[in-house]
Amino acid sequence: SAKGWASAAHAIKVEVDPETGHVKILKSVGSVDCGQPLNPLLLKGQEEGSMAFAIGLALYEDTQIDEKGRPLIRSLSDYRLPTA
Repeated sequence: SAKGWASAAHAIKVEVDPETGHVKILKSVGSVDCGQPLNPLLLKGQEEGSMAFAIGLALYEDTQIDEKGRPLIRSLSDYRLPTA
């Protein structure tokens, strides 16, 4: 990869209950091309973190924006985020 850049791809297989909308994650896979990592363990953590971020964004977060592009939720205490 080019100096300072990395490429990544992730895929998640899910099962959705059409009656309840409940989503179950069946499998997730990811791959990163960053060249030679200086710290492979740190790279693994970054990759797992990006997957967790993507799952949270897709399944849990509910960002509501007004017609001018401003967020409607004014406090992080009212914002739903995935947690352990």
